[in-house]
Order: sequence, then C-alpha cells, then structure tokens
Amino acid sequence: MSRSTYVQRTIRNTIVSEKSFKETLDSFLYELRFFHPVHADKMIEQAMEAKDPKVFDTLAEEASGRFGYLSFGDHKVHRYLNKFNPNRPVLESHAIALGTSPRAYSMTKHNQEATINFPLRITVTQRPNDDRASVTWDLPSSQIPNLHLNKTLANAAFFVDDKFEELIRFCSGTMDEKKYKKILSMDKGAKVGAWKDAGGPTLSKL
Repeated sequence: MSRSTYVQRTIRNTIVSEKSFKETLDSFLYELRFFHPVHADKMIEQAMEAKDPKVFDTLAEEASGRFGYLSFGDHKVHRYLNKFNPNRPVLESHAIALGTSPRAYSMTKHNQEATINFPLRITVTQRPNDDRASVTWDLPSSQIPNLHLNKTLANAAFFVDDKFEELIRFCSGTMDEKKYKKILSMDKGAKVGAWKDAGGPTLSKL
C-alpha cells in the first residue's frame, strides 16, 4: 500500500552576506559549535544510558551556540565537484546541517514526517565576483504538508522560521546593527531568545 501527499511549494531564500566568505563560514561554524567534541548522537546515547531524557537537554544546552543550535555536519560540496571535474574547478561551497534539542522540535512532535526535512540545512557558497558569500536556505514552514490544518503545528513552524533566519542574519552580517551588537555583548554561555515548545504565536525575542 502506498500514498501520496501534496507538499506545498518550498520557499527558498538566498541572501548575500555583508562579511567576507571566510568570515561568514567561520561565523556559522562557531555559532553551531562545529568543533565541539561531543556529537548529538553521543548525547542521545548518554541520555539513554542514564535513562533520563533531561541528560540530553543538559548536554545540548552546554554544547549549543548562542542561538541554541548544534552542528550535524558540514558537507563540503566543492571538494567532490573538484575531485571529479578538475578541469572546471568550482568555488568553495558548504552544505551545513544543524539541529537543536528535542524541546525545540515542536514541528516533529506534531508531525513525525517533518523529520524528512530535519536537520535543517543551509548552503554557504563563495561568490565568483567578490569576496562575499551567498547563503541559501529553505523556509522550514514551507516544507510541512497541510500546515493550515493544525494551528499548533503552524505556530511551531513559524517559530522555527524566525529562529532559523535570526541565526542566518547574524552570521551573514545582514542583521540590524543595534541587535547585532547587543548579541555580541552577551555574556559567555548566554542564549539568544529561548527555545521552548511553541504552542502559541510567540516568536523568539532578544
């Protein structure tokens, strides 16, 4: 038995960074704690061994960056393309996967099939004519089928939209300067906004 579901058209966004390509990429890797020694899978294993899901939340809180995200890997697209097509070298391009603790996964709680689009992904691509980056991402809410039928799910999806773009605007240097400086001045270990179960229309606020 099989079934087909109509998924509304994905909204794909691209912005040009105000920072150099290297600064933009480094900002993402830093905010996602890409070089943190404990991977999300290891955190899950530790929580299962302790038989306490709060262990994962604690570890994720400690390992995540200011925006509450963890790295799920950096796929260096240019390395493969240049390996198999050396006569037409392409500029540097990274497909970065990111996620966060289960508390933030309101969408997947209401619709487990939403995990087909999670972890979230962004691409950071070097531009050919200047030293900046093109940053591309799919709007999370646009990837969930029948979103209009579930108000709670819709609120959660819009919440994630907001948090996701906030991270992207910060790392690419396209955020309002006043807010950007306020985030930079935060104490070590502080988080931007609050990841919580999005049961209402409240969005992330600094």
